[in-house]
Amino acid sequence: MEITRKFDVTGMTCPSCSVVVEKSVERLTGAGFVNVNLLANTMTVRYDETVLDEGAIISAVRAAGYDAVAREDSLERRIAPTQPLLRERLGARFAVSLTFALPLLYLSLSRLFDFPLPEAFRAGRGFSDAAALTQFLLVIPIMIANGSFYKKGFFALVKRSPTMDSLIAVGSSAAFAQGVVALYATAFGHAPSDVYFDSVGVILTLVTLGKFLEAKAKNQTTDAIRRLGTLRPDVATVLRNGKEMRVSVEEIGVGDLILITAGQHIPVDGIIVEGHSSVDSSALTGESIPLAKKEGDSVWSGSINLNGSFTFRAERVGTDTTLARIISLVEESSASKAPIAHLADKISGVFVPVVMGVAIAVGVAWLLAGESPSSALSFAVSVLVISCPCALGLATPTAIMVGSGKGSQNGILVKNAEALELANA
Repeated sequence: MEITRKFDVTGMTCPSCSVVVEKSVERLTGAGFVNVNLLANTMTVRYDETVLDEGAIISAVRAAGYDAVAREDSLERRIAPTQPLLRERLGARFAVSLTFALPLLYLSLSRLFDFPLPEAFRAGRGFSDAAALTQFLLVIPIMIANGSFYKKGFFALVKRSPTMDSLIAVGSSAAFAQGVVALYATAFGHAPSDVYFDSVGVILTLVTLGKFLEAKAKNQTTDAIRRLGTLRPDVATVLRNGKEMRVSVEEIGVGDLILITAGQHIPVDGIIVEGHSSVDSSALTGESIPLAKKEGDSVWSGSINLNGSFTFRAERVGTDTTLARIISLVEESSASKAPIAHLADKISGVFVPVVMGVAIAVGVAWLLAGESPSSALSFAVSVLVISCPCALGLATPTAIMVGSGKGSQNGILVKNAEALELANA
């Protein structure tokens, strides 16, 4: 029997990462539909539970260099922030990188703009041993702080599924290695040659800044879902055995009698059994005029009781409430892929290998043209490090999530991303 489960996936940093995760799970026997949402860091899998289980799916994701856990099907989990910790880690990495990249860049530009430097660091238009060694020492903390690029990038290469991190890892490692060789060559009496430690440091710093801004944007795009979640209170007054009790909304069961007073949010769906009031359901239905409610009328979670008080019997609780289903619909529509997003995924899947091939071809071409190995390497590295178009796979899902989120705020629910794309036609 086929079932659909969601998983939280960690470690993805670019569109090609999500493609790698999708392909890893799709190869499993029994796996059907697989969809990875890079913005929300989630994966939806439809599979035959008689052939495949959660453990095998999680193992496949881990084998690809990432991590996954089965997602809890609760309203709290759906509205929980997914990005703050990632954003904080990236912010710390960027701060460390910038601290060492600024003096590194200053040293690099000093030979072009004649910045003030101690005499020991000057050697005409080139670099003295002191300047080159100082750059070497400054770039090491930056590389250590951004070690995840190398861990994930080279792991993906070994698995023959290169990602954008692979481009960064290979390019910066090649530039670093060239600088180390140049330092040793100078120490053994060869003529000094250019080093590219500054390129390594600045590139890693700028890419980390980009990742930080992406994480921040992801957090903002999921705000709509969390705002919907705030419509439901955390606790409610329940009548049990003739006594009023304050309990967590998660503890409310079907059939419980709940007392609602003026100004309170309604926690679950139910039917009024005593009392009457005016209820504001605009957040759910878009109706700006409050609705009069009396005995026998239905009330929905997320609505606000404006005046009066009433008691209602819970009919739908937890993830079955109207509010939870709306949040689920918004979440699913933002996680679904529009036709144009599938095209972007296909391009991302072949982009990295193509770029690596082009970089090798560029290096060989310059060697054949008579350039030195150092210069040819710098040209090849340039191709690698500038070819990281993460926006290629992020632009469309970001637009879909923002669009569906804004729509929900205005009472418009979008079934899926394809419907959103067709709405423009």
